[in-house]
Amino acid sequence: MNKVIIVFAVILMFGFSPLAACIIDITPASNQVKIGDTIPVTIVLKYEHRRCVIELKDTQFKPTGLEIIEKSDWQTIGSGVYSLKMNVLIKNTNAALAVVRECEKKGISEEVFKFKVR
Repeated sequence: MNKVIIVFAVILMFGFSPLAACIIDITPASNQVKIGDTIPVTIVLKYEHRRCVIELKDTQFKPTGLEIIEKSDWQTIGSGVYSLKMNVLIKNTNAALAVVRECEKKGISEEVFKFKVR
């Protein structure tokens, strides 16, 4: 009976683990924007696994209603934590930025930030 409880506990533990390859945070300098504004945005990426097999350069940026006009290289800010800065030009009222990473172990990590365009 104890073995059944242990097996069940292990299944629950792994069943509720996060289904993300990385933790992604998108922070713009301002959330309230107008069409034509250029906004600085900081992306922070924290690895889910210490030895991630996905290169930082393989991170995908998917702009909607905006244009990425300048982007820095990834900078290490901690153990398994990286930061990238970019400037985006707001082009329409549906402005959003998605950051996507695909991992063989944990699946797809995607974070989307939607700007509030006035």
